[in-house]
Amino acid sequence: MCHVTGFLPYFYIPAPIGFQNGHLNSFTQALERTVSRGQPVIDHVEIAMRENLWGYNGNQKTPFLKIVLNDPKNVARVRSAFEQGDVQFLDMFTNGPSLTFESNIQFLLRFMIDTDVFSVFPLVSNVQIVGMNWVELPAGKYHIRHGASKISNCQIECQIPYKDIISHAPVGEWAKIAPLRILSFDIECAGRPGIFPEASVDPVIQIANVVTTYGSTKPFVRNVFTIDTCSQIVGAQVIEHTTQESLLLAWKDFVLQVDPDVLIGYNIANFDLPYLIDRAHACKLDEKFPYLGRIPRNKSAVKSTSFSSKAFGQRDSKETSMDGRLQLDMLQVMQRDYKLRSYSLNAVCSQFLNEQKEDVHHSIITELHNGTAESRRRLAVYCLKVSPL
Repeated sequence: MCHVTGFLPYFYIPAPIGFQNGHLNSFTQALERTVSRGQPVIDHVEIAMRENLWGYNGNQKTPFLKIVLNDPKNVARVRSAFEQGDVQFLDMFTNGPSLTFESNIQFLLRFMIDTDVFSVFPLVSNVQIVGMNWVELPAGKYHIRHGASKISNCQIECQIPYKDIISHAPVGEWAKIAPLRILSFDIECAGRPGIFPEASVDPVIQIANVVTTYGSTKPFVRNVFTIDTCSQIVGAQVIEHTTQESLLLAWKDFVLQVDPDVLIGYNIANFDLPYLIDRAHACKLDEKFPYLGRIPRNKSAVKSTSFSSKAFGQRDSKETSMDGRLQLDMLQVMQRDYKLRSYSLNAVCSQFLNEQKEDVHHSIITELHNGTAESRRRLAVYCLKVSPL
C-alpha cells in the first residue's frame, strides 16, 4: 500500500481583466469566506497562462486563475460558487456567474493524467499512470510506515510525494504482469429438499481453495475446509471443523494469511461471497468475519450493481467490497463475452476445456454431507475441482 501525498484537486476560471499577482492574497481570503463552512477549503490560488479551446483564438494563451483546493469533496461546492455568481471581489466578480474549466474531472483521473508532467531524473521522461501499469518509487524518496501510522495489513506500506513517482509505459520489461497471488474458491451449502439454499438458515459445509501465483502452472495451496470428518484427498489438505462458526472464522483467517491479490471463482459475485457474508451475519459473526480486505477496520459488504453484456444487455449483479483485492467472476465473463445455451460450470468446462467438473447433483449435496467421511470426501473432491478458467 502506497500513500501518495501532495497532490491536490484544482480547476480554472478566466482571470478577470486587470487581475494581478498582488490581488491573489485578498482574493483567496474573499473566496474562503464565501465557501468555508468552518473548515479551510482553499489551499492556494495562482495565475496560470492557458489556452481556451472554446472557439478560435489563434492559439493564444490567456491568464486563468488556478483554484487549488485541500480536499476533492470541496470541488463541487467551490465550482458552484463561481457558476452561480456568489463570489464577490472588488468589481471583478460582481457581473454574475463565471465559467469554470476542468472542474468536472474525477480526482483519480486527474492524478493519473498529471503524472506525466514531472521528470525525476535527467533523460528520464515520465508517462501517465494508466490502469495496471508499473510505477517506481525511487530509493530515498519514500519511507516505510510502521506501528500506529500503518493502517493496512499489507506486507509493505509506504508513503511518497506524488512528484517523486516514476510511471513506466507498459512496453518491454514493463509490459510483464506482476506475480499476482490468485485465490480460486468454491463453497457448498447444505440446503433443504426442494429449496434453494438461504444464508439465514442453511449452513456452509465446505469451502475449497486453490492458490496460485500468476505465471505458475501449479498451485502452492490446495485445501478444503469442511464441517465434520472427511477422508483424506491426495494432493490436498483437509481441514475439519465441528461448527459453522469455526469454519467461517478459520476461512477468514486463511484469506488474510494467504493475502490474495485476486479472488476468482464461478458465480462468486452473486452467490459465494454474498452467501458467506450473510451466513456470518446469521451466525452473529459481524464483528469478526467480514474484515476480508487489506484495511483491517473496513468491513466487506455486499451491494447491488449491474454490468453490460453483449448477449443480454444490462444485467443485475452483486459486488462485494474488499479493499485491495480484485474479484473476478468467470460466470459474468462468460455471460458478457459468449452466447451459450447453458452457463452451468459443466457446460462451460466442456465447451472451453473439453472436460467436466465431477458430476455431483445439487440435490444430493446435503445427503452426502449427512453421510460418512467417505461421502463427504466425494463432495470435497467435487468442491475442490475448481476449473482453471
